[in-house]
Amino acid sequence: MVLSFFRKIFSRRADSAGTQPYSIEASYQLAAPLLIVTGEIDHHTSRALRTAIEREVLGPDQVVLFDLNAVTFMDSGGLTVLLDLVRALERGWVGIIRPRPGIRRLLEISGLGAVRSVRIFGDLEEARRALPAGGAVWGPHSLDAGHGDTGG
Repeated sequence: MVLSFFRKIFSRRADSAGTQPYSIEASYQLAAPLLIVTGEIDHHTSRALRTAIEREVLGPDQVVLFDLNAVTFMDSGGLTVLLDLVRALERGWVGIIRPRPGIRRLLEISGLGAVRSVRIFGDLEEARRALPAGGAVWGPHSLDAGHGDTGG
């Protein structure tokens, strides 16, 4: 039996000024952290994504997965955060799961999709098969009192 842990890291609701809802959840059911992002990744929300990555990435040989199926828009702010992570992972890699066609195209145009340490997957099972064999299930190592939701 595999236990599944999810933790909301950041959440912002839509408002009357046109602000779009945005959230980041961390899943602890695989041998790598899976960040599930919803909404728009732009220069306003990329800081929350960077903070989530900093909490979940422990070293340069780690694998980090992102489920971007519910991301409706990404600009250079989001690309910069992903590129910075790719540069920091010397022996690890970044997995992008289920990006929408517009996001996939952005990754391709920017060249990020062609980087050897970035892998794009059609679904979670495909990503799971690509993870290093024998890896322990990733645990919620940052669930101490100092790490709660970062937004509201």
